[in-house]
Amino acid sequence: MFVGHEFLAFALMAVLASLAGRDRQTTLWLGAVAAAAAVLPDLDLLVGVFSYVRQLGGEAVLSVNGFWGVSNVVHRRVTHPLAVVGPAAIGVAAAGTAWQAWTGATAGGDGADDSGGDADGNRRRAALAATVTALAVLPAFLVGDGVGGARGVFVAGVFTVGVACVGVAAAVWTDLSARDRLAAAVGGLLLHPWGDVLMSAPPPLLAPTDRRLLGERLVFAGDPTLNLLAITFVELATVWIGTVVYTRVAGQSLRRAVAPRAAVGVGYVVAVILLPRPTMADAHWLGFSIAPLALVGVPSLRASEAAPSDRRLRALVTGLVTITLAAVAYLVGYLLVGG
Repeated sequence: MFVGHEFLAFALMAVLASLAGRDRQTTLWLGAVAAAAAVLPDLDLLVGVFSYVRQLGGEAVLSVNGFWGVSNVVHRRVTHPLAVVGPAAIGVAAAGTAWQAWTGATAGGDGADDSGGDADGNRRRAALAATVTALAVLPAFLVGDGVGGARGVFVAGVFTVGVACVGVAAAVWTDLSARDRLAAAVGGLLLHPWGDVLMSAPPPLLAPTDRRLLGERLVFAGDPTLNLLAITFVELATVWIGTVVYTRVAGQSLRRAVAPRAAVGVGYVVAVILLPRPTMADAHWLGFSIAPLALVGVPSLRASEAAPSDRRLRALVTGLVTITLAAVAYLVGYLLVGG
């Protein structure tokens, strides 16, 4: 669900904004900030990569399973609890406000505010204090689930930097108010943990307590390959939902965004014969081979006769159609050969 989190967060926030009567640009920005916030809980993987590299040649071996064996010590245990959502969302809003106050810029980078020295100084100090306060509470939550030590501080630091970056980016590039940034961040952060019930054991949503809201991960089929394919289609569905919502809000045509070369995805059926059967434990056989097919959409970025937004949409949709056809082709081929 690494990609699905973001697309679903965008879709849900954009739909809510549309229902609330917000204008088109504001709706798109709210969805974008929610999508960016939905990335934040997975930043702990950077710590996992660092820990894994340090252990190579010692306790860890060079393999996908070896990476997850090391990364799972911290992944999702400290950034996914619901207790983190509030402080992190406040941090996103406060970081943007602090940046605007410090630089004297208004939302969207419209220039300096010349309202006066003392008032500006007080505003800057207040905004910076709010940011420090909001971000300072994060480590208490982040290291409270049994990780602790230097690794826990590292996770807290990476996550806090990510929160600040999203907040500043939202303040610089959008015209959203602090309240809007807060709402969008809450939406993205709150949505993220629930999607993880598909790939492994559900995250500890109520950490640092020992109580659990969710038990085991969802299983769609007894056959491990079919179960992985089902999860793949759920992921694709979330990306499609986000894409469809974007085209509706932006007033663009989804049908015209598909290039005929997307049909090459059907050729992925040969993977049924050429590759080992992918399962949850060996999901990389599917992920690493099917994801690059999205590059089929890249040539659309160079279509000079179209507007930049149209080129980007065409590249995204063409790549998405290619992967969808590839997944369907693999499923049909797998069923035909009897698993």
